[in-house]
Amino acid sequence: MQRTQTAQAVAAYFPPGTRLTVPRGGLSLWIELPHGLSATALFHAALAENTVIAPGTIFTNSNRFESHLRVNCGWPFTPEVDRAFARLGQMVELLKEDKK
Repeated sequence: MQRTQTAQAVAAYFPPGTRLTVPRGGLSLWIELPHGLSATALFHAALAENTVIAPGTIFTNSNRFESHLRVNCGWPFTPEVDRAFARLGQMVELLKEDKK
């Protein structure tokens, strides 16, 4: 259920060009940011607002997943979590604008 709610939040709040991968099992989702955006930059922006995300680069020894986030869906999907996804979507939009 949390994975479905998280997927719906990503679809609702993240800008066009964002892609979501739902693995067959487990409690995680992978979010691929729009082309050219850095999940590490998003990590730092989110951390400045006391929100912690996991950029894809921490799961590999290369930069292969620089534009990816791994999201844990094992926690209850509360209104606070929904607001955090809304804010993350805004941050991604700002990163996208900065790339122009």
